[in-house]
Amino acid sequence: MLTLTVGQAREVVSTDLGSVGEPVSVGLLAIAAVLLLWAAKLAIDVLKPQDIWHIEREEVERYASRVYVSEERPLVEGRTMRGLIRQFSEEREANNTKSEVFEQSARRLLWSFGFLAAQVVIFFVVALST
Repeated sequence: MLTLTVGQAREVVSTDLGSVGEPVSVGLLAIAAVLLLWAAKLAIDVLKPQDIWHIEREEVERYASRVYVSEERPLVEGRTMRGLIRQFSEEREANNTKSEVFEQSARRLLWSFGFLAAQVVIFFVVALST
């Protein structure tokens, strides 16, 4: 997509599109570039890790300790289950948010492609008129 945008920019600079075609084409190119960069930023945000663990590392390390092993089983299971339930519910929320951000990124990428396609139409109309 970036290659298409750069290629279109070269065409805009090197082609005489007329008094109307040139500003429209430059505007479409600018919008496409902004949407492309916005889509890339959103895609990178989706890939960022999130720290939402509710079972602490210290607790996991205590699993082998004598104090932890000697606790009553329902207490241990209850504490672990509460942590897992909180973890899974917050992971679901985080994954839903990431899914929404990814969908926004895809929409912006498609819109960017649409603006580049509109530029191709302008080039085609100019080529037919000359």
